[in-house]
Amino acid sequence: MNPTVVDLSHHNSEPDWPTLMGFGTVGVIMKASEGTTYIDPTFFERRIDAQAAGLLVSSYHYLHGGQIEAQMAHYLATVLPREGERLCIDHEADATLDELVAAVKYIRVSRPDLQVTVYSGHTIKEQLGESRDAYLAENTSLWIAQYSEDAAPTWPQGTWPCWSLWQYTDSASVAGIPEPVDGNRWNGTEETLRKWLAPAPTPEPAIATVYVTIQRPAGVMRHRVRVERFTTADDAMGAAKKTWALVAEVNCQILEAGAGREYFATATELAEGTTRIRLREIPGQRIDPAWRLVDVDTSDVYEIVGVQPTASRNDYLLICKYGGAKR
Repeated sequence: MNPTVVDLSHHNSEPDWPTLMGFGTVGVIMKASEGTTYIDPTFFERRIDAQAAGLLVSSYHYLHGGQIEAQMAHYLATVLPREGERLCIDHEADATLDELVAAVKYIRVSRPDLQVTVYSGHTIKEQLGESRDAYLAENTSLWIAQYSEDAAPTWPQGTWPCWSLWQYTDSASVAGIPEPVDGNRWNGTEETLRKWLAPAPTPEPAIATVYVTIQRPAGVMRHRVRVERFTTADDAMGAAKKTWALVAEVNCQILEAGAGREYFATATELAEGTTRIRLREIPGQRIDPAWRLVDVDTSDVYEIVGVQPTASRNDYLLICKYGGAKR
């Protein structure tokens, strides 16, 4: 059987994700960023592919000393973590203990909903010894690195009474990956691992409603469209920036509107082509630029160029224009 958790970066070959999962791996922790500018070139596609295969995914940032706030801002901007997601700080380079604590504080203050784990080996053991760092103890869990065939690792028990994840080798043979990789053991059951890796549960977000108007591309008489994720700017709705995702699909047809012909989202049960598309806010997510509607049948794109409030609370008019074929 595979290790329950593997961690990967661009140094590792592309996995066969279904095989990886089929042989017992539950989760993957992927390198997302390093320093203040670096982004692992494999992170985005691998995250999508691993999740599509049914694997749980977390990420880590390789921490250096200095510019701690800039590093953590870079990490958050790269990952765009979901509500309650787990982030890991890889602490094995030249950062001091105070800088590690500062990195954790930046995340906890910026996004108090997120879960934070510290990854380290001899570095954290030497920095903490048997002392207790109250902030780390109360705000993080421990992913300890110690390559050993022993039954359990050693770790700074003054700060963490128990370890959560143990990277026990850098040469695990894993079905689904051609060469050896880091292997990790979970300190508990698979059920508790799934809860630990998955985002913490959050309340169901509120449903908002918008009207959608799209300029008609020449020669097109009827289309089905759906809204993909888009972000409204702070000043567009007079409120904080929000990201939305579609929760209902509707047909569109050309109707007369003022002096020109425009697309309106319509549904047969509502008269005059003024049905509403229900959109769900995604708390904490930022996708920019991503204002667009996509034609389901032709993959044509319509760019959202403006948002206007209506008389009804939480109802907004999205002004769109044809933007060509989707790439």
